[in-house]
Amino acid sequence: MLRHLPPRARAVLALRYLEDMSDREIAETLGISRSTVRVTAHQALGRLHTWAQPPSNREEVR
Repeated sequence: MLRHLPPRARAVLALRYLEDMSDREIAETLGISRSTVRVTAHQALGRLHTWAQPPSNREEVR
């Protein structure tokens, strides 16, 4: 499922959960703001959560 995420989202999640980096460290590494790191992580985790649900439990995504 991770391969279906945009590259930036994959990078943020990998750095956060595999490399155990802080939002500040991720922001510096990727050249983005800390708020962008937080928003990107939140959206990516939401997508993964939705994709992990059985089709009958998914809400329609617009």
